[in-house]
Amino acid sequence: MNSIRPYKILALIFLSSIFALAGCSKKKSGFTNRLYHNTTSHYNWYFNASEILRLTKEQVWASKDEDFLELLPIYVMPSEEEQKNLYPQMDEIIDKCSTVIDRHSMDISKKEHNNWIDDCYLMIGVANFYKGQYAKAEEMSSYVAKKYKGQGSRFDAAIWLARTYIEQERYGKAATVLSIIEDDNSKEKPKDFVWQLETVKAQMMLRQDRYKDAIPYLEDASNLCDDKQMKARLTYILAQVYNMEGRNANAIDAYIRVVDMKPDYEMEFYAKISQALAFDRKLDSKKIKDMLIKMANDEKNEEYFDQIYYALADIEIEEQNIPQGIEYLETSIRKSISNPIQKGKSYLRLAEINFADRNYVLAKNYYDSTATILPEDYPNYKSIVAKANSLNDLVNN
Repeated sequence: MNSIRPYKILALIFLSSIFALAGCSKKKSGFTNRLYHNTTSHYNWYFNASEILRLTKEQVWASKDEDFLELLPIYVMPSEEEQKNLYPQMDEIIDKCSTVIDRHSMDISKKEHNNWIDDCYLMIGVANFYKGQYAKAEEMSSYVAKKYKGQGSRFDAAIWLARTYIEQERYGKAATVLSIIEDDNSKEKPKDFVWQLETVKAQMMLRQDRYKDAIPYLEDASNLCDDKQMKARLTYILAQVYNMEGRNANAIDAYIRVVDMKPDYEMEFYAKISQALAFDRKLDSKKIKDMLIKMANDEKNEEYFDQIYYALADIEIEEQNIPQGIEYLETSIRKSISNPIQKGKSYLRLAEINFADRNYVLAKNYYDSTATILPEDYPNYKSIVAKANSLNDLVNN
């Protein structure tokens, strides 16, 4: 948070003295009145509310435990339980912005002369969005989009309104809002609007499992985004979707771009691992294998050794080097420290290899280990247990 410099403080004190003398009516649009209500709205209330929102967003992002080997959501959102924990901060934002509207709105002759009123309405909507109170969020965003047609805030309002509809799975409504605002070519359009628009479109496609349709929006959003953290995230998600659509070479190129962006350590690590998991036999594996071996020789990656060796195994198996793949999987299991999911996945891969080779005794043992280690909510867990049981009967007979 930037501190207000001394000369600004003196200026505010001087202006406050003038305002006190002037009376500062909300019903007169003179220069002094407008200056007073705009300045007070901004520095006394809106600035503090926006800081609370910024810090809360950072808190939500920092506290999220993400699985980088599953498709990431575009936006990091609080769970229902976390939403309840955010009520005090969000209610404080709503209170501050409501105070601005109540005390400082200068709606004279159907024209608002306080530049911060539309921003306050929208921030009330955003605060309700983070509380999960989407009806109120929709009401505020829709109000700003319609009421302030000559203000740049309508673009931000449209983005939040579309996001609110998406959270409610009202995709037709969201598409309509985005289509209308996209056709608005006025000069008030914010600098970051285009990549924000493309990002929300991508979100709408992904939430409907329309992965192929999401790709062009993700491409545009990741290219245009000027926020470093979000740019890396959008590029990572683009790589994941490429891979889901069988565009392995594109996926690997996108993961390489993520690494070049130097994101936080965890995303960089998984971008490297995911290059290996996206590999197919039509590509050259040497660079990827060299990178993984280098990572395996770096002690700072000790916590992730099991995943590194699993990725190496994945490449070897893809290239039909099954014995080497098995050796890497066994190493992955030995190196596993605190990641039961990865250990279970390595056991499962060994079980599948041995089952395919009709080594039923080994396959049974590996399936048993898999079922013991993986949690019951793991995908296809019941079928894994069923296979282990059927192999048990087969081996016994």
